[in-house]
Amino acid sequence: MNLAIAAMIIIILILVILVARVILPISTIIFTFPPSIPTEKRLINDIVDEIAKSEVKGKKFYDLGSGTGSVCFSLAKNFPSLKIIGIEKFRFIFQVSKMKQYYLKYKNVSLSNEDLFQTDLSKADYIFTFLTKSFLDKLQIKIKQEAKPGCLIFSNNFPFDALPLYKKITYPDLFTKRYLYIYKI
Repeated sequence: MNLAIAAMIIIILILVILVARVILPISTIIFTFPPSIPTEKRLINDIVDEIAKSEVKGKKFYDLGSGTGSVCFSLAKNFPSLKIIGIEKFRFIFQVSKMKQYYLKYKNVSLSNEDLFQTDLSKADYIFTFLTKSFLDKLQIKIKQEAKPGCLIFSNNFPFDALPLYKKITYPDLFTKRYLYIYKI
């Protein structure tokens, strides 16, 4: 009898892990637009390096479309004095990031469930986005109007057309290339 209970508990744990690691990420890709796709660790590492060596010794980092918070929490670990603001419109994904925040307990991360186009960017020293081209076309107008001089903007894989490119980092993959575009206002 005890063996059967132990086997049942193991099966339930496997199912919970399967849901958390496979089904939830796939469902956020399918049911949100733009899709919620996590930013690769190598890209986050390059953002950390760029901020560390930047002449901009900023105090505020905005992640527009922060998803589950992978960028926010990685930066919080590396820059405890940096105020990190994650903006995510989709409630379900936002709730996942709030659960992660509860367990990770970073004091320098603030998460907000709002439309990024309603967010005031005038205090941003750094801005990060992983949004599709159609969103960037609209966002670049907002950035040009609100971002202060010296602000660094990081865009994962999709370029802004009308912002001054500061640097482009290429990541070769098996079948294609990925990019981190860095802009300086």
